[in-house]
Amino acid sequence: MKKYNLFIKALTLLLILAVSFSFCSCAAQKKTIVKKPKASQEEKEPPKELEDMKKSIEKIEKTLQSLHESSKKPLILLQQEVQEKEKKEGGDKEKEKKEEEGNNTGGEDKKKSDQPPTAEEVRLKMEQELFKTMEDTKKDVMELHSTWNTYEPKAVADLAMQTSITSFEEALNNLTKSINDREVFPSLVNANQAYKNLPDFYMLYKAKTPPEIDRVRYAVKQIKLSSEVKDFATVNDAMSYLDNIWIITKPKLKKNNIEVMNQFEFALADLKAAVESQNVMVITAKADVILKIADEMEKAAEKQSD
Repeated sequence: MKKYNLFIKALTLLLILAVSFSFCSCAAQKKTIVKKPKASQEEKEPPKELEDMKKSIEKIEKTLQSLHESSKKPLILLQQEVQEKEKKEGGDKEKEKKEEEGNNTGGEDKKKSDQPPTAEEVRLKMEQELFKTMEDTKKDVMELHSTWNTYEPKAVADLAMQTSITSFEEALNNLTKSINDREVFPSLVNANQAYKNLPDFYMLYKAKTPPEIDRVRYAVKQIKLSSEVKDFATVNDAMSYLDNIWIITKPKLKKNNIEVMNQFEFALADLKAAVESQNVMVITAKADVILKIADEMEKAAEKQSD
């Protein structure tokens, strides 16, 4: 009986030692196993097509903004600009003509060039420039379509939200129609709507700057455009959107950008006050200030990412 008890004790001890050894081995193995991290989507650089799309939209917006500003100028200023432009363009031709025909005809030509163009001449000139510029812009929009068609499969593969894809395509189609109809202001609005969707795509990659800065730009431009047509319901919505985006953007900026961040805070407060007063001129001025500060924030972020 004693031998049997000793046998049981010895067997139990062996089992305990075996289990303990097994547990220690597993624990050690778990400590030494290093799982290879999966490649994060955000480690990828933004595709060239996405960068090209952004540049293209910015170019289109700049052209449309120039046309829009020209349309708001008073007639007398437009007459002066047309006159100066014609003088500059015709200077060399006039010089050549004088050399060929002699100095006798110069007085009459000079007298004619000193007279400002009539209102009808200015109107025709503006229409010609509008037609030419919008035709050139139409080519830029067609190129944007081509770039988007190349990028879209990549966006899907990189798990872009379908709502972002649909929204961008809708804005691009609206932009194409308004450009084709040579409608400057609606084209500006549609271009800004297309711009609004770009940050959704940049969020998929390792961007040099926070994509939210582009959302700030979109909101500020929307405030400007909507205030011009006194659509203050849309202005207020865009202002709320801007407030929320700034809350998200601020923590993503480096602390050594504190100066430019403070500038933004003060400019944002000024813009809010202008929106509350519904003063279109002040809204435009304050919005332009914020757009410049956004550029400074982006430049600072790019330097820190290098």
